[in-house]
Amino acid sequence: MNKSLTAGKVPLNQYVHKIEIEGAVFHIHYWGVAPAHYDNPIHKHSFFELCYVLEGSGEYWENNRQYVLGKNSLFFTKPNTLHQIKSSSGLFLLYVGFELAGEKSTTTWRERIDYAKKYSDQFEQAGEGNYIERIWRELLQKASKPKHELMEAVLKGEASVLLLTALQHFVSFPKIKEELDLAETISPALQEAVLYIRDNISKPLHLLEVASFVHVSERHLSRLFFQELNITFSHFIKKERVDYAVHLLRATSLPIKEVAEQSGFSSIHYFTRVFKETMEISPGEYKKSYMKNSSDQK
Repeated sequence: MNKSLTAGKVPLNQYVHKIEIEGAVFHIHYWGVAPAHYDNPIHKHSFFELCYVLEGSGEYWENNRQYVLGKNSLFFTKPNTLHQIKSSSGLFLLYVGFELAGEKSTTTWRERIDYAKKYSDQFEQAGEGNYIERIWRELLQKASKPKHELMEAVLKGEASVLLLTALQHFVSFPKIKEELDLAETISPALQEAVLYIRDNISKPLHLLEVASFVHVSERHLSRLFFQELNITFSHFIKKERVDYAVHLLRATSLPIKEVAEQSGFSSIHYFTRVFKETMEISPGEYKKSYMKNSSDQK
């Protein structure tokens, strides 16, 4: 079985270096199958890399954060992220490097991928026989078969399913849709203010600062939030801080105190109070509940 996976690497690299998916064009830099992957140096890519551990044990380091690798470990490295894979015994590793060809893709897809670069999760210990493993194995096994007339089309179709499944798995697409819908319905000044708030959510944010940045008066900006989003400026800030805290609780192993700081809350007590008012559960309880649900779905 594993021989067919290794044999499938060459045809994949020969036939599947570009995938077109309803408005998106993905450039595939490489398909990799490494039956014995040991240490590599600390490095980064200008593109996404998806990796899956079939067998073995080791460590994955990303931005000085460690994840323990074992059978069925799945990890997703964002562009320009320092990372390293380490293993003394060797890993049987599947991997693929890819990026969106922005100039050939729709605005919607460019915005989706920009979002993924900021907010995608990075690691999961997947269950036995999970769907990404099944798709990947099937793709490599089909690639290892003798060449036939429809081989390129079949492989591209299967590879498309793998990429879309991985993106859906690691990125919260409902959040993306919410942001895209918002961009289509609000005025340019308010849209710029919202983006500024989201990009600077970890720091104190005041109405005067944001209004100055988008070149409108405080009164006018306050009116825009209320008229177009039906929310006050201060309540919008709170909502965005809680949303970002939820992302950190789901996607990282940061302590609650650090989640509070990165989300822009002045103290852990204030963070806990606002989070519980919004989510009806404390940050710690939310983290435990999310991890349990994730484990139960495997």
